[in-house]
Amino acid sequence: MSTNFKPDYFFCQIEKNTEVNFLPKKAEPNATGYDVKAAESVIVQPGELVKIRLGFKVLCPEGWWLQLNPRSSTFMKKELVCLVGIIDQDFNHEVCLVGKYLPKYYFQAEPLKIEFGERIGQVVPVKIQEMGINEIDESEYNAKFALRNAERNGGFGSSGTF
Repeated sequence: MSTNFKPDYFFCQIEKNTEVNFLPKKAEPNATGYDVKAAESVIVQPGELVKIRLGFKVLCPEGWWLQLNPRSSTFMKKELVCLVGIIDQDFNHEVCLVGKYLPKYYFQAEPLKIEFGERIGQVVPVKIQEMGINEIDESEYNAKFALRNAERNGGFGSSGTF
């Protein structure tokens, strides 16, 4: 089976009167994500929630969607915490990145400036997968879980690695 299948996504660049190309682009040949850029300059105050336009619309191929992720440097260098987004195959509006500026020294922090054309996120193509929804009661759930021989008890660090 060939592993070189590439689904065709169709992008419409909204910002046309600029030197900046807003279509997603890989920074490195082996990168998983395709970087996306801010299509506007934005000043964000500490604690402020912001929606940043990315300058394009996309038509996902049937059976596929795009996952919009922050770049690690967007958080580490800018302290902008971004939501992971789902761009469904039937979404037809401009794609935007949503984030909140949470600086370490919150009350002493300067406003954050996001520059026009700055790389702030990345998109990853994802194949849609269906799942079966089977309702069971608590006792059947516990019996199925016991068959897994799992030792985890709880979440949020219960495995000792958090």
